[in-house]
Amino acid sequence: MKTQVKKYRDYTDKYEVKFYLVLIYSLGVLSFDNSCFSLFKYQEYKFPYTYSNIIKYRPKSSTRFRSVDQISDFKIGTYNLENFSAQSITLNKSQIKRKTQRIMRAISDSNLDVLAMQEVLDPQYLKKVVKGYLGDSYKVLFIENPGVSDNIAFLVKKDLPLSYDLHSLKDYKFGDRVAFNKDFPVLEIKLNDKPLMFYGGLHLKSKFGGSVRNNFYGQVRENQVKSILNIKQKIQRNYSDAPFVIGGDFNSNFLDNPSEFNLLKKFMTDSFDLSAKKVSSRLTNITNYKKKRITGQLDGILVSNSSLSKISVKDTRVYQYTNDKGYLIKLEDPRSTRDMMPSDHSMVITTFDFQALIKR
Repeated sequence: MKTQVKKYRDYTDKYEVKFYLVLIYSLGVLSFDNSCFSLFKYQEYKFPYTYSNIIKYRPKSSTRFRSVDQISDFKIGTYNLENFSAQSITLNKSQIKRKTQRIMRAISDSNLDVLAMQEVLDPQYLKKVVKGYLGDSYKVLFIENPGVSDNIAFLVKKDLPLSYDLHSLKDYKFGDRVAFNKDFPVLEIKLNDKPLMFYGGLHLKSKFGGSVRNNFYGQVRENQVKSILNIKQKIQRNYSDAPFVIGGDFNSNFLDNPSEFNLLKKFMTDSFDLSAKKVSSRLTNITNYKKKRITGQLDGILVSNSSLSKISVKDTRVYQYTNDKGYLIKLEDPRSTRDMMPSDHSMVITTFDFQALIKR
């Protein structure tokens, strides 16, 4: 009789386990994008947005890579190139060449590993001049979106032992509207084919316009911020180990504490505030509006708060241009003017501790 009871318990236990596993899996599918089930069964990581266009870049095996153990810094940046193209209605050929030279010099001087670039009007021209001025050191990654003339592209250094997947989220919707008028491409940076960092390049909706348009654009920017946080949450839910970082032109002055950033700041931290080194200046933009000289921090690199324990920021700084005589152009100096610079934006550069990234 005892044997029969034991057999009966074995039989029911087996089906109880199956029932609960099915229940857990069902909850995971319906509510948690399989993350619940992944607690019980290892699943290979996959980018959560299956509709995204994707470009995969794997440096050639013949490339002379840096040794992982000898890499101390991982330097990323963001840079608005301001209407970067071989053609212009405001600049002649000589001025375009001069602008291009100075932008390429800024990138070369900064010795970046990854750079997000905004206002790339002519990606083919960008590829040509990168090859011409920077040699074979960098690869331009870009996803073409029909109907978008103002593009976001990435530059990645070839000698890093990393691989890259660039995902376009142009079709991401907030409610019934497409959220990003200029895309929100996310660069998945991998080491040994596992995510090391997610770096989203952004260019939020402009503020310029009348009061009615500004109110509308403010709502658009707020929706874009909410969309970015939704995307961040979903990516980190699927793969919480890799830091989530965004960089770009926010089209609002951080120093004015714009209302649409209040939500963003609850979940992400400006890398200027994480820098181990003292920050000398946060000003990244200079423009002339209604005959007034305006400066501010429109550009930045932000790190997800849930990633802060996984990263160490050694330094964050603003690249400073020099004039023809080699003197620094400081945006704090009221004598500095827009026409002294090749773009109305300066580059923001953040240096992470690479060894801390890989040993988290």
